[in-house]
This record gives sequence, structure tokens and C-alpha cells, in this order.
Amino acid sequence: MEKIAKRILSLKYVIGVVFIVVSALALFNMDNVVTNYDNSKYLPESSEATIALKEISKSLSDSTTVTVMIKDTDLNQVSLIMEKLENLSQIKAVIFDETNEMNFKDNNALLTVLVEAKEYSKEVNDFIDEIRVVLSDYDYYLGGNAVNNNFLEQKIEEETPYILIIGIVVVTIILLLTTKSYFEPVSFGIVVGLAIIINLGTNTIFSEISYITKSVAAILQLGLSMDYSIILLHSYYQEKEKTPDNKLAMQRALTNSFRAITSSSLTTVIGLLALVFMSFTIGTDIGLVLAKGIIISLISVFLLLPNLILFFDKFKFNKQHKTLNLSGLSIRKSSKKFSLIFSSVSVLFIIGAFYLQSQNDYIFTDQTTYPEEEEIAKVFGNSNSFVFGLKNNDNLVERENLILDKIDERYPNSVLSYLGVINTSKLLVGEDYLDDFLDTNKAKFLLANYRLNNGYEMEIGINEYLDTLTYLKTINEVSDEDVIEFDKLAYLTYNMEEEKSISLIIQELISNNLIDINDQDNMTSLLGLYLIDSNLIGKDIFTLETYLGTVIQASENSDFPVSNIGEISNLYTQLTSLNLLLNKELRKEEFTYVMQSNFNKVLDAITVENIYNSYFASIGVSVEDTIPLKDTLEFMATNNMLGENTGEVQGLLQVDTIFKNNINIEDINNTLNMVITSLTSLPSNITTSTEMNKLLYSLFITNNLELSEILITEKDFIDYTNSGLLNYLPLLNLVDNTISSKLLLLDEAYKIVVNKNLFSQEEMNNLFSSNTDDTFKLNKLTNYIYSICLSKSDDMIDYRVEAKLLLDYVKENNLAETEEEIVEINDLNDQIEKVNSLIDSEELSLLIINTNFKFESKETRNFIEYINDAVLPQINEKVYLSGGSVSHNDIKDYFEQDLLKINFITIGAILVVLGITFGSIIIPLILVFIIEGAIWTTLGFSYIFNEDIFFIAYIIVGAIQLGATIDYAIILTTNYQKERTTLDKKNALINAMKKSTSAILTSGTILVIAGFCISIVSTQASIVSVGSFLGRGTLISVVFVLTVLPSFLYTLDKYIIKNKKRIS
Repeated sequence: MEKIAKRILSLKYVIGVVFIVVSALALFNMDNVVTNYDNSKYLPESSEATIALKEISKSLSDSTTVTVMIKDTDLNQVSLIMEKLENLSQIKAVIFDETNEMNFKDNNALLTVLVEAKEYSKEVNDFIDEIRVVLSDYDYYLGGNAVNNNFLEQKIEEETPYILIIGIVVVTIILLLTTKSYFEPVSFGIVVGLAIIINLGTNTIFSEISYITKSVAAILQLGLSMDYSIILLHSYYQEKEKTPDNKLAMQRALTNSFRAITSSSLTTVIGLLALVFMSFTIGTDIGLVLAKGIIISLISVFLLLPNLILFFDKFKFNKQHKTLNLSGLSIRKSSKKFSLIFSSVSVLFIIGAFYLQSQNDYIFTDQTTYPEEEEIAKVFGNSNSFVFGLKNNDNLVERENLILDKIDERYPNSVLSYLGVINTSKLLVGEDYLDDFLDTNKAKFLLANYRLNNGYEMEIGINEYLDTLTYLKTINEVSDEDVIEFDKLAYLTYNMEEEKSISLIIQELISNNLIDINDQDNMTSLLGLYLIDSNLIGKDIFTLETYLGTVIQASENSDFPVSNIGEISNLYTQLTSLNLLLNKELRKEEFTYVMQSNFNKVLDAITVENIYNSYFASIGVSVEDTIPLKDTLEFMATNNMLGENTGEVQGLLQVDTIFKNNINIEDINNTLNMVITSLTSLPSNITTSTEMNKLLYSLFITNNLELSEILITEKDFIDYTNSGLLNYLPLLNLVDNTISSKLLLLDEAYKIVVNKNLFSQEEMNNLFSSNTDDTFKLNKLTNYIYSICLSKSDDMIDYRVEAKLLLDYVKENNLAETEEEIVEINDLNDQIEKVNSLIDSEELSLLIINTNFKFESKETRNFIEYINDAVLPQINEKVYLSGGSVSHNDIKDYFEQDLLKINFITIGAILVVLGITFGSIIIPLILVFIIEGAIWTTLGFSYIFNEDIFFIAYIIVGAIQLGATIDYAIILTTNYQKERTTLDKKNALINAMKKSTSAILTSGTILVIAGFCISIVSTQASIVSVGSFLGRGTLISVVFVLTVLPSFLYTLDKYIIKNKKRIS
């Protein structure tokens, strides 16, 4: 070691340059060190919280929630604020329920904002700044882990330098009081300062370090490593008393102090490295960073400090001064009896402290009071989120409901808000969902339309259908151009049993496009036929004359099926001529001529005179100049005045009578043949069809009779036309095919209607589909009418549909009409898709429940236990539960497992080191027992004062207090052993105390001050806890080493000092 020491002093410039260069590089590298503020990341891979986070991260992008409280506001302002927040790019959802007192109370609103960013990331910090800008005009407060973390980062960045600066100032004052030279504190400060810079700058060898490590590493390195400088300096002074050569004195000091310094550092490093064995790997983080710092400090003390001390010793201004004499604080008097009593009392005290510390509660979250979150808690209580990762399958909604119901069952009113598919894409919504931007009737219609087109069967009657159609026309929702023929048919169907005149029926048929106005006469004929066959008018109203005239008139229509028109025309001419002749008034000479020319009867003047006189005498009037031919012939036939012409004349007279008299339709053929035979004396066989004769009769009666008094129904008429009449080919020539088909379909429609009161949408379409070529338009209008009817139905009161399905349906079918509606529908759809991108994937879907539980409390732990033991087992699938409280609950479980392990490793390793150092078994046991007693006392005070212990404070303090303050016990015990070789135990103890007190108090005070500096300056509860426990623990260790240890050394002297070294 002497050669190494000599070499160190000879390479002073090289060492100085190396330290300057390395320190400079480390200083510039500090900004590259990544700080982690998420303690859950240190959970082992096998922890449930870690597995949950990994599985969720695999399927979904990272997200975090921010709570926003707006004070002294109203709902209109809240809507405006929500709109502003939703316009920010990374916000996926803003959740607010104005009906829930957990969200709106006393004019204060609590919004839950879902942000697409990691909870502990620079992006989320930047985004929080954006939110603050948006809300700058309002009285607002932000809360949530991300906001608290943002606050924590800012505070740590602000406070860490202050902690170090205050620590350096206080330590410098202590060193000025306890060292002999003014520049010794400067030397110490340079060495420790460079060691701290190198340690902090080389933390880039780790992927990241925890915020707690970052906060305490520098000040703890200062406090822990100052011992090594003090030991070396004291050794140097001792050697200077033996030799005037400063360099030789330093060389010897390095050699002599090497064992003491390395032993001291080794116990500290062992205590820190024991943390590496924790399952909760923040121990690895803290242990490695601080152990690295101790080793760097150790190297700095051995390489740099000796050369700096020698450098400053050359200057005259480096004057020595008086030091604070701490050696007087030693035991002056002691006795075996007193030592035994004090030792026994100390043992009992330590046992009591052990019991008290075992009753402590540990906390696993930072209990820092965040001003904004505290304001939110005053109004709405606490806010704490839990995330459930559920398999995304068909019963997702049922499982989300189950979880919420079970929570409400045990913890009513504990849920502030929740976010899942149950209230986003699969939110069951009614008409009120669209009420904000749609007319109520339109909202009802959209919901009804969706239901109709997704399997719902609805039936309505014709009257409801027609009333709706009329209503739509009234409000101009349907124009005449939009309403196709089926609705007019429906109108007729609805009115088919109403009695109307023929003219009104014809008018309706024309107005409803069933017939063309050009077909009016033909359709009138058909109606006439109906009147005839229905016996609504007699069948013998017209004469043979009108019949034959009608035939001739009808024949002028090429479509009219008239046969034998030549014969009929000749017959009509003959009969007309005959009738004209017979109805003439003839003078005697005319009468003579007619009789001869028409009847082949030659009469002389006397005979004619006699006929005249006899005829007028028979009717009792005087003879006139003219005589009616027909009456005269009847008179002559009756009086046998015609001779052989009597039969012929009588036949002609009968034909004329028939020609003028009414005949029955059914007798037309017989009458025609008889007339022809009478006229021609030849047999006749003219045949006209009954249908033809009915048509002719119909033409006659509809053209010549006043029929307005006769009322019929469309139903009876259409039944008549479809009962076979239209199947007769001659008649079809009178009727357009379109007319006949429409009449037939109308009849079929009517038959369906009279047999069924209600119709499904499909049945209604089928009822009228053949009446139009535009079936698409028909289906659309029918669907529209049915949707209107359903929207007014009580069946829609409790109907709910998934929001995303409804919005997609409205969008795909272009049901949003105005620009405003389109924008609002698209916005709603976009919002759901934004939220779904964060909470819903093919594999997993998240249910995020925001509760009013504290982040850490017994009630919160009970809640998590209830979820794990009573709720999740009811879901027959793996559910991943995560959240800050869940992670810290896992931390608690692992900490309890780690506690015994790290204590066993730390104590065991230190016992081995001490056993090797002292070559004894009893001494390590005594020293460890006393320092552990100091640790238990430190923790026991927490129980007495009802202080919760932050678990990391226990970890750090436990490791440092045992690993570092045991050095004080080593110093005192080593000095006692040395003095005991020449003195009795009482004087040896007195001298050992004199030699040890100054170093113990100096080193201890520095560590105490370092701890309390942390607790006083920092505002972060976790860091305050670490500092206060370190300061208190070190102080108690110093007290125990200077009081309890001496009594143990005195009492157990015979077990500590070997016989050959012991002086009686």
C-alpha cells in the first residue's frame, strides 16, 4: 500500500487533469439522465399490476386522465369549456354528467379529461400546459396523477439544488469548527463536489433513475462520504506530529487509513447493495446509484484529496485555527455496577423499541399535498382511477355492468365517473341522445327508423298509414312528386265501401290516375254494365230503334266489337223508313199511291173514299183531308178491308210497334230475327252476344239517362269487373290493359284489407308494389311512414340502442339532412372513435372507473381486495386490473416480502465484514445489535407520534443507518481495543471516547444535517420522509454509540478483549 500511496502523490497532476476532464464530461452529461416518477415501474415482471399494464399497453395506446374543476360556473359555460378542451388534439374525451352531484355541485363542475399520452411523460406535461392556457380565463383547478407528477417534477428541479447548497453550507460550517485549517473544508468540498458531479453524470449507465434517488443522491453522498475525508485528514495530522515532511506524512496517512476507510465504506456499500436483492427494483435503483457514489467518493478521497491537502499546505494563508473541542464529551466516571444496570436497561429499551416499530403502518404513495388537488377534494372529495382490462367479446357490456353493479352494491356513491364501451360506443341511448342538436320529433324518427331496419316487426292499419301520409303532405315532408301511385290506390282502398254516384267514381278514377281522361266514356260504359247486371236499372228501357241506332253509333268506334253491321244498318234503314211512312198523314191520292206501291194493293177512288169515311166515323170525328197511315192500316186490317194483303200489313204494323217499344236485352236476338223475317218473308238467324247487347245497352243508358240518383261503391263495381267480365275479349278492347290490371290489383288489395286489420312493412309494400315501376321509392316512402308511426308509439319509450351503431346508421343512410345535423353527427362519431382508440381494441377493452377513494388508505386496500376476491371471480375470463392504487398495493405486498430479506442480507453481510475486521464473533453481534436498536428506536418514535412511514424512507434509512452509522461504533470499538492493550477497561474506555467522539460527532452531525436539510427544504412528502428519518436515525445512532455502546464494551469486556491483550 505504501508504494501505491507514493505513486498517487507522484501522479498528482495527471490525477488532477483526469478528475477535471471526467467531472466536466459528467457535468455536461447530467441533462441526459432520465428521471422516472412512476414507482410502479419497479414492480417485478410477475406482479399482477405489471402484467396488467403490459397487456393493456400491447392492445391500446397509452392514456391518462386529468380532472378539471371549474369554480363558480354554470352549465352553459361548462359546455363551452368542454368544446374548447375537445378541440385540443390529444384529448380523446371529456366526461361530464350534469345530473350527477359528483360532477356538478354548488355551481362547481368536475370534468374528467382523457388524454392520449403516457401518465409520466414530457408529452403529457406539455399538454397540461396547453390545458392551462385554454382555461386561463376561468377559475380552474387540475388534478390527477399526471398533474401531480408535473407539479412534482417542477418542485424537484427547483428544490434539489437548494438541498445541496444548504447542505454544503452547513457541512462547511461544521468542518470549519472541527478542522484545523481554513482550506481543509475547501479541499473536502472540491473532492466531494467532483465526486458528486461524476456520480450524477454517470447515471446515464442506467436507463433511468427514480425521482427519489435524484433528490437525495447528492446530499446523501455528501453526508456519507465525508467520513472518509475526515479519517484521512485525522491520520495526516497524526503523522505530521511524527515527521516534518508533509509528503511523507501524507504517504503514511494513506497507508494507515486505507483499512479504516475501506472498512467504513464497505459496510455502507454492503448496506446499499443489499437493496439490489429487493423484488421491488427501486431498491436496485437507489442502491446502485448511492453505492456507485460511495465508490466514486472513495476513489476521490484516495486519489485527489491527498494532493489537494498537500497543495494547500504550501501556502502561508492556509493558517490553522482553533477547533471545537468535542473530546470532553466523554465518560469521566464509570463503574461495573452502573454499566451493568445501564446495559440491562438499554437491552430492555431496545426490546421495547423493537415491539413498537413492529406496530408501524407503512405507506406506499407519496403523501404530498398538491394545492390544486386539495381544492378539488374540498368540493368533490378524492379522485382515484381504476382500470379494468376486459377481453373484447360479445358479453363485454354485461361484464362492465356487472363490475359497476358490484361496486355500487358494496360501495354506493363511490364512483365519480366511468368510461368504457358501456358509455361510449356501446352506450345504450334513447331519443334524448340526439336532442341537443335535433328536433325531438327528428330524434325520435331516427331512433325508430334504426329499429325498423334492424329486425323490429311493426304492424299498422291502412287508416294510420293514410293519416300519416296526409300529415306528411300537410307539413310538406312529402310532395306530390314523392308520393307515387300506391298511396292513391291506398286512398281508394280505404274508401271502397263508400257509396258514390257514377260520375264521382269516374272523377276519382281519373284523378287517381287509374284511367286516362280519354277512357272516360269506355269506363262509363263499364259502369253502365255494372248497373244492368246489378239490377240497379231495368233491362228493357230502350227500344229496338235505340238499340239499332246504338249499334250503328258504336260501330263507328273501331275498337268496338260489332258484327253483322251491314244487315243491322239495312234493317235500321228499313225500319226507320217504315216508321216514317206509317206515321205520315196522307191525302187520298197519296194514300192510294202508298197502298199500291208499298202493299201492292190497287184501290179505286170510291174505295178510298169509303175507307176515309169509315175510319173517321170509327173514331168519331168528321172526315179530314189527311189520314194517319198507320192507324188507317190497323183499321183496315181489323175490318178485313185488305183482303189477301191483311197478313202482310199486320206484320209490318207489328214490326213498327216493336221498333218503337222497349225490349228486354235478352230478347234482342229473337226480336231482330222476327223483324227481319216479317220484312223479308225469309227466315233470319242473326245472333248478337249478350255481352255485346249489354255494352250497347250500357252506352245507351249512360248517355241518355240521368244516373246521379243511383249510388254504388267501388268495391261492388271492382268485384263485378274482376269477376269475369274483363276476361271477355271483346270487352277488353274497350278497356286499357293498365286500367284493367289496376282494377284487378285494387280488388286484390281490398280483399287483403278486409281480411286483415294490421300490416307489416313488408306486407304493405307487397300490397302496392305492382302498382309502380319505382319500387325503391315505394319502399323508401313506406319505411318513412312506418318510422313516423313507430316514433309515436309507446314501444319506443324504453327503447335503447348502442350509440355507435345508431350514429353509423344515420351517417351511412344520409339521414342527417341539414349542415348542422351532419356536423353534429360527425362530431359525435369522431368523439366516440377517439375514445375507442384509447379504450377499445380487438383484444381488450378498458373500463376506467374514477372513484372517491383516497390514493392509499385502508378503505382503498379493502376495495381492491373486494374487487379481486368478490367481483373479478364472477367474470369467467381473465380481467386485468391496474391503476396507481393497484400498483402501490402490489408494492406493499412485495415490500413486506422484501423487508425480512434485505434485513437478513444487510445484517448477515455486515456481520461477516465485522467478523473479519475484528476477528471476533461477539463484537459484530454487539455492534449490529446496538445500531439495529437505534433503527428500531427511530421507527418506534414514529409509532409513538402516530407517523405513517413511507416505505422508501424505511428502505434508505435502514440501509444507510446500519451501513453508515455502524462506522461510528467501529471507530469507538477499534480505539477501545487499542487502548485496552495498555490500560484497564475504565481508562481505556475514557481514552477511546476522547479519541472517537470528535470524529463520530463530526461525521454524525454532517449526516444528521444532510437528512434534516432534505426534510426542511423539500415539499415532497416522500423525500421529506427520507430526510427526516435519516436525520433522526443518525442522531439516535450517534447517541446510542456514545452512550449504550460504551456500557456494553465495559460490561462485556472479558468477551471482547482477548486475555493476552487485556490489561487488568
